[in-house]
Amino acid sequence: MVFTIAQQTQFFTSADRIGLSAGAFELLTEEGIDTPDKLTIGTKDFWDNFFSEMQKPKLVQVDAAANRNQAVYQNQPRPRITAFNQDRLRRSSIAVMYYDLVNRDLQLSLLTNPMIDIIYEHVIRLKAVSKTDSDHAVPVMGNGSSIQKYLQAFQQFLKVKIGSMRIPVKLAWIIRDDVDVPEAGPLQMVGIFNRPWSAEHGSFDAELIARTKHNIIGYDMDNQRVYQYLCEGLRNTKYQATLDLYERSQDGRGAYFALLGQHLGKSAWRKMVLDANEYFSKATWTGASSSNPFANFANKHRAHYNNIVNASRHVQATIPDEHTRVSNLLAGIHTNDTEFCTKKSAIQDTEDDIQGPFYNFEAAVQRLAPACPVARLRGKRKLANISETVALSTTVDEANISDLSAAEVPLKSGFGKTGVRLGWHNKADYKKLSKDQKIELRQWLDQHPDQKQTVDSAKKSKPRQKKRTLEKREARHEKRTKRVIMSVLGELAAQQANVSGVTGTSTPQTSNISSQSAPAVTLSELLARISDD
Repeated sequence: MVFTIAQQTQFFTSADRIGLSAGAFELLTEEGIDTPDKLTIGTKDFWDNFFSEMQKPKLVQVDAAANRNQAVYQNQPRPRITAFNQDRLRRSSIAVMYYDLVNRDLQLSLLTNPMIDIIYEHVIRLKAVSKTDSDHAVPVMGNGSSIQKYLQAFQQFLKVKIGSMRIPVKLAWIIRDDVDVPEAGPLQMVGIFNRPWSAEHGSFDAELIARTKHNIIGYDMDNQRVYQYLCEGLRNTKYQATLDLYERSQDGRGAYFALLGQHLGKSAWRKMVLDANEYFSKATWTGASSSNPFANFANKHRAHYNNIVNASRHVQATIPDEHTRVSNLLAGIHTNDTEFCTKKSAIQDTEDDIQGPFYNFEAAVQRLAPACPVARLRGKRKLANISETVALSTTVDEANISDLSAAEVPLKSGFGKTGVRLGWHNKADYKKLSKDQKIELRQWLDQHPDQKQTVDSAKKSKPRQKKRTLEKREARHEKRTKRVIMSVLGELAAQQANVSGVTGTSTPQTSNISSQSAPAVTLSELLARISDD
């Protein structure tokens, strides 16, 4: 839009805009900034130098009375640019850069102070986040992961990772489907006020991702970063060969769409749609499994719905409306739980109300989730454990502590004012307590010495595992002893047989045996051999 002189003057000098004086506006015009669109040159360094220079007096030539051939100069003070004017100029520059980046024609209605402030606050906060952006790690493809799921995770990563543009833009702008930017749509309305982004995209980040032009300075740098992130995530995988084709150009967009085309082609997108519709029609939830609460069932419905939405950008697919989504969800619920069935029937009764939960998936899930029998059972188990602990602690004084086994020693006796568990703590747990908790715990133990004695007796009792180990060791020793004894007896029998062969008699005489028998084995020798074994 071409601004008229009146509009230019209004923007720069009006009290509800920048509010420059006439002299200050003239100084700005001398620097070549006479229209709002020229504020795109207003970087931080530019404004710092400009305002510093404007504080110095201006050297002006005046006529010389004595000698007209020699020029005479004198310092003339410049009009003052207030701190408020400086701040409005800086903010307006950022707003004009933003509108230029998203290819939206400048109009005076876009440059009101509220609109400018919204843009400025978004930019400042994103810049602050980008300086400390260490929470968003590059997704790395692990063993067993599919390239389809990895590319979806990588796309989500780029939606939160900030690039290198002067106006911070999430890197997802590099891999958006359409390179060309269409005409800007109407602005989003919040109440009676406009927002500086279109209703189609609905947010500052989404507007930049969808409408930042690919032919501007800064595209190449962000494109290279996307390629480097892909290499980092797919290093040492079979997909590295595809990335190597783009190594010279560092074309992240080209590499991403090459992987997308090879592994997420039309057939893959169609299969994703078929799998989602099959899940909607066949998947059931009964609430009988303790490991499968209703929240898991609802999350799977969300995931398959998102798959259909993503696939619809590549193939022909029918995205289910909210009523269809709720119908699919309710049709898959086959539980006999009374409370849950009551909630389900209440939702079905709102079918005539298009504002009711039957026409809002998230509202329906919110109605049903509190009645989940699995979640309710888990809550009861937690309460039961707490009640059992309290009951045990309150009867410990009445019990015969000496009769308790090590496994039955009550170590919990409620909680104190500082939140410390009133009972015995091991060394590691005790170190984690605060000073106040340690003081309260010591005072409580002094008042309940039976807890100390109970724990001490439990610690001194022989563990069952140690007893079993000793029994096994004694059994092995006894077995080894028997084996040695049998070996010695076997040797004696063999020696006896040799003696019989030498005398030539099957039943040798007593005199022969006594004269030619082998040396006798004494008891001490036998014990020595057993101990040596």
